[in-house]
Amino acid sequence: MNNSLMGYILALDIGTGSARALLVAPDGRVCAFSQRPLEVSTPKTGWVEQDPEELWFTPKECIEDVVSRAKICAGEIRGIGIANQRETIVLWERSSGRALSPAIVWQDRRSARLCQELSSRHDLPSLREKTGLFLDPYFSAPKLMWLLAQHPQWREAALRGDLAAGTVDSWLIWNITQGHCHKSDVSNASRTLLLNIRQGSWDPQLLALFDVPPSLLPRLCPSQGYIGEAIEPACIRGVPILGILGDQQASLFGHRAWNLGDTKCTYGTGAFVLQNREDRLSIASQGLLTTIAWATGQERTYAFEGPVFVAGALLEWLVNNVKWFESVEEILECAAQTPNSETVTFVPSLCGLGSPSWDPEATGILLGLTPRTTKREIARAALEGIAWQIADVCEALQAETQKPLVELWVDGGLARSPSFLQLQTDVLGIPVKCPNEVELTGLGVAYLAGLEAGVWKTHDELESLPRSFSEYHPTVSPQERADRRDQWKKALAKTTSSL
Repeated sequence: MNNSLMGYILALDIGTGSARALLVAPDGRVCAFSQRPLEVSTPKTGWVEQDPEELWFTPKECIEDVVSRAKICAGEIRGIGIANQRETIVLWERSSGRALSPAIVWQDRRSARLCQELSSRHDLPSLREKTGLFLDPYFSAPKLMWLLAQHPQWREAALRGDLAAGTVDSWLIWNITQGHCHKSDVSNASRTLLLNIRQGSWDPQLLALFDVPPSLLPRLCPSQGYIGEAIEPACIRGVPILGILGDQQASLFGHRAWNLGDTKCTYGTGAFVLQNREDRLSIASQGLLTTIAWATGQERTYAFEGPVFVAGALLEWLVNNVKWFESVEEILECAAQTPNSETVTFVPSLCGLGSPSWDPEATGILLGLTPRTTKREIARAALEGIAWQIADVCEALQAETQKPLVELWVDGGLARSPSFLQLQTDVLGIPVKCPNEVELTGLGVAYLAGLEAGVWKTHDELESLPRSFSEYHPTVSPQERADRRDQWKKALAKTTSSL
């Protein structure tokens, strides 16, 4: 196959800790790749921010780098796909394109009190029925409501139509098209608490609840389809944007999880379990979210989701804040040197608890220290804390669907550690499968954009692309797993009053 004749797909993956650009060939190979770090700041307790300008210029640099490495021109790129961190909110001026404040990141908890006040004054079951979500600071609307409440002059400007707001996908699209497109797809919009997922549109009652002027919001579009044409950077000028997905939905697509019940977990700053529910829209009742996975035309695919707020971020915290370890690699090495954490249990709820507990006030806890405890047990307990949170979500999924989970596909940073994946399968008691291609999020949105571009015609054609993976199986007894789970549950109960 002559890739230069078929053309390439450029995929952007803008996460919390880094930005990536991938150039994907028709045979599914990543033939050029660029990655750069993104800074995260925590100016106050519970506040998590990023520089919106960095959220544009860093991906721009990645694009320029990957096109230069591949030695191609814009005419050889058939389309662009964008995957992005989801609930983070950006507010900017329409006239200048200048961001008015730092981006408020999905982990940010500053709007927790505001959510409590709303909860005491309003009927929330209808919110859950419309959005599939809980009222929680995790989502975009409380963040935007907080911003506008702090700056009345911005609210007045918003009412005049002078401001724009959106999640990171809409900020990128605005900059790539140089202000010609203010759009977001429904997979990202379904994470805002403002979208009616039954209708696929912004909901007037929800806009009123969060006091968000409709003129602020991007125009909604399907995940797959023509969105706009690139103007910047110059190396991709004229290339159409053909796909947008929230990063977790993109990794689900990248796992080729297109069938009912297909389930994956991505380990990044947080960890996110998603299960494909096809076109079956039902509001989960086991502490899970119901979200739009993707939309093509008028057809929408839904998913159940269990977000865990702290995964890789815990390891970075142990290195950078507590300074107990020199590197993440040292944590993984220490954990691999001990078969269990003995009496030590680490609940890493540094940003509150996500699914299935949903407690924004929960704090992290380290229990069971003895004179025998060393760095190795603490490292092991930290990794077990991440793995047990995933087990809690998987247990909720099985309770929700009344069907056993037979396997879990994984990707992300921690998925590169065989010792961690063995720990995860031991905790779950089911096989864990990890593709050898690590850039599943970028590949997922590349597949989506490539379908629109005609690089691939069908899911079956994508399914036929080469794929290899590693598989892990449990090695501990059911009794040992049950004993460890009991220890975890007791520790978890100490972090939150809701259990």
